[in-house]
Order: sequence, then C-alpha cells, then structure tokens
Amino acid sequence: MTQQSADIDNLQDKNTILGSLSRVKFNLQNLATIVVDADVATKNLITVWNKLFLFIEASAVSASEINDALSLRQFMNHFRQVVHPWKTIEVDSDALLNVFKEADEEYKRIYG
Repeated sequence: MTQQSADIDNLQDKNTILGSLSRVKFNLQNLATIVVDADVATKNLITVWNKLFLFIEASAVSASEINDALSLRQFMNHFRQVVHPWKTIEVDSDALLNVFKEADEEYKRIYG
C-alpha cells in the first residue's frame, strides 16, 4: 500500500504541475493575441496618418493655386475631406491605447 500511496502522491504532483503549465500556456496565448491586436492597430494608425499627410500635402498645393471663387470652393471641399478622417484617427487612437492598456494590465497581473 505504501508504493500505491507514493504513486498517487506523485501523480497528484504531476497533475498540479500540468495544471500550472496549462495556465501559463493560456496566459501566453492571451498575451500573443494582445500583441497581434496591438500590431494591427499600430499598422492601421500608421496608414491613417500617412493618408492624412498626403491629403494635407495636396491641400497645401491646392491652396497655392486658389485664384477665383471656383478654385476656393474646390479647395474647401477638398479640405473637408482632409479634416473628416480626424474622427477615424480619434477612434483608432483610442482603440490602440486600450490595447496597450490591456496588455500592460495583463503583464502586471501575471508578472507583478
């Protein structure tokens, strides 16, 4: 009976270790997902900023070519297109900040 008790204790220890390893694996998978989300959000934000830069650059060229009411009206319409993406930038920036905040909280929760 002594050998059986030792084997049971050994099996319980191995089950405890296996459970701990499973939790670590799950936490690492969650962190990997958070990192992927942060990477996607960062790339999306970079794309938005690059497009905004191109719009601003085009607006500067258009502003220098204003010489009558029609060209002013065209400039105003184009400028509205430049300003409109700022709402998207705000939403994307907030989403990116939330992803980084979640990653930071997860890291602190796991690693103190």
